[in-house]
Amino acid sequence: MLSLRDQHVLILGLGTSGLAMARWCARNGAVVTVVDTRQSPPQLDALKRDVPQATFLSAPFDASLVEGSSVSAVFKSPGLTPAEVAPVFIAAHAMGIWVSGELGLFSQALNDLKASHGYNPKVLAVTGTNGKTTVTSLTGQLISRAGKTVAVAGNIGPTLLDTLSKRVDEDSLPEVWVIELSSFQLDQVTGFEPTAAAVDTESAGAAAASRTTPDEAEAKALLMAAGLPVPKGERAANPVEAVIASMALGFPVAIKALGVAHKSELGAVRLSLRDAESVSAAARDLGHLGSGLYVERMVQGAVAELIVGFTRDPMFGAVMTLGSGGVLVELLRDSATLMLPATREDIEAALRSLRLFPLLDGYRGRLGIHGPFWGFTVASIDPDIRAVVRKRMMQGLDVCAALDEAQLATTATGTYGRREDWEALEEQAYGTRARKQREEAQRETSKRKRTVERFHQALDFLLNRKS
Repeated sequence: MLSLRDQHVLILGLGTSGLAMARWCARNGAVVTVVDTRQSPPQLDALKRDVPQATFLSAPFDASLVEGSSVSAVFKSPGLTPAEVAPVFIAAHAMGIWVSGELGLFSQALNDLKASHGYNPKVLAVTGTNGKTTVTSLTGQLISRAGKTVAVAGNIGPTLLDTLSKRVDEDSLPEVWVIELSSFQLDQVTGFEPTAAAVDTESAGAAAASRTTPDEAEAKALLMAAGLPVPKGERAANPVEAVIASMALGFPVAIKALGVAHKSELGAVRLSLRDAESVSAAARDLGHLGSGLYVERMVQGAVAELIVGFTRDPMFGAVMTLGSGGVLVELLRDSATLMLPATREDIEAALRSLRLFPLLDGYRGRLGIHGPFWGFTVASIDPDIRAVVRKRMMQGLDVCAALDEAQLATTATGTYGRREDWEALEEQAYGTRARKQREEAQRETSKRKRTVERFHQALDFLLNRKS
């Protein structure tokens, strides 16, 4: 972009898009200053590595960043709200400084490429409040299957500018761009004219009328009724019930407030609670946050967390999304969407495309999903795929001796597989059910003993608490 050469640009926010803007501006000859209110934002090391000539400042977003300076353009990261950067933008507008964001730089880059190389792709933009990522991903798949070269980028990840840089370097500019845009990415952008745009939205009233969303306790009960083993848990109405439930389940446990989305942000979950006192204290803290409490046995030492989601899109039909799970869902935006039905090869390719895949593969010597467990993991995602369990189940590995490892492997996919598949694993490992039956009898005896012991512990705790 000739318009950036020798210009002093100010980038607000050093997230993923902020880093991409810094790379792009430096690539095109600009003098780059990046400002973030945090002392050590997550992308600081990457900025020092990729744009060593850039200046980084940890400072508040105020007018002094542009007043009396040589800054000629200000670009905002999409993770920042308009209110957060308003003092800078107001001052910049008053001084006639170009104000925009990553989308503005991307749009300008396409205009420059059209002028210099005649590059004039179709650009399809998707925004709205619900289903943006699904629509963007599936639109990209449909265009690819129609025989067109396509790049999918934006809010879905990877960033617009990193994707454009890679395509320019590889001389593989696509015929079609499909980009997901948030409302913050559209802020302050002028001159962006996509070939077509979609606003995917659904009113709260329509959503409430069309479906009833179960809370976590109800949802897991449904999964269990369908034959999917899930971590054992119990609903509790108050701290006393939470303590009794935790003792029945066995420590360590987790406690969550029911009916609350984004529990981590709201402090609505407590993990690895190892005694009755900590359970009681956590239950008192969380009781007012939701519609009740859910006490659940902790799954420890998992390989990774994946989200496996299914929905029926009104346009595309049944679709499945795989991606980094837990708190990483929105942070990494690392996902792959498949139209159903999908083959085993489709599912395995989707898993391998995730940035999370090195964890599943065994990163730096850590436990990964190998041999029979990789086949079992892929199979357990799709209930219609059964043969793969038989094909890759046994490779000289004593499955029952490694049952804990298998539990970790299937925990990593967010699903535990069908009960009959676990039975098949054990049958193939020992060739007979006799040993399994003896072990089950021993476990039941031990379980009854533990239940009695925990009942006495709970009774002692309540009596001591009352006194």
